[in-house]
Amino acid sequence: MRVRANPNPNPNPNPNPNQVFEGERRMTSDCNVLGKFDLNGIPPMRRGEPQIDVTFNVDANGILEVSAAEKASGKKQTITIKAEKGRLSESDIERMVKEAEEFAEQVRVRVRVRVRVRVRVRVRVRHGQGGGGVRRAGP
Repeated sequence: MRVRANPNPNPNPNPNPNQVFEGERRMTSDCNVLGKFDLNGIPPMRRGEPQIDVTFNVDANGILEVSAAEKASGKKQTITIKAEKGRLSESDIERMVKEAEEFAEQVRVRVRVRVRVRVRVRVRVRHGQGGGGVRRAGP
């Protein structure tokens, strides 16, 4: 079981949409949607005031129960996602894991390239070898 407290930045949190995803990627657009539910009936509050606890619970049969509860009002909504409903097959999971590993390597390469470029720019600026700007002649 995992509980996560979410401060809701929406000043008028009705309805408060919640989505449950399955996947290894950072972007939800690259993951599989398992379910959606709204947390309704939260009284109007100032921005950042609503505190919503989201709880994830998986039983021995692979059934996932996700609940969201607003602390001040006590409003709660739960969704149960059964093991077969909308879940990825073993081959899909293996494919996604391979894609995630490949993507992670691409990210590591991009980070290395960015670091090298930044170091080169700093060295050039320190040694007066440019920086992309136009130098003015002194008076």
